[in-house]
Amino acid sequence: MGSDLQHNKRVVTLEGLDRIRSLPNEVIDKILKNVPIKTVVQTCILSKSWKNKWKFVPCLLFDKTCSISSSIQGGPTQDSLVNFVNNVLMHHQGTIIGFFSRQLLRYWML
Repeated sequence: MGSDLQHNKRVVTLEGLDRIRSLPNEVIDKILKNVPIKTVVQTCILSKSWKNKWKFVPCLLFDKTCSISSSIQGGPTQDSLVNFVNNVLMHHQGTIIGFFSRQLLRYWML
């Protein structure tokens, strides 16, 4: 009876679960350029092939989640946003064709 149960169980391989890997690079790049850069950087832990992928995303989208620390009012602090942007720009290796941030524009325009 035990062997019958094993034959009826469905075996799922890791390859069956990794549908992202089967996507063309163009599709992955299109997805990543529309996601906030903090999330894109976090994808580096997914696998070895994703470790440096964020460094070549051509459009950098910065938002309020890019701040590590927050002010008492609950918003991002100027220093934490600027530090995050500086670190991303220092480590980015690809061509940047877009840089977007609603929150940061006012800090650099002051």
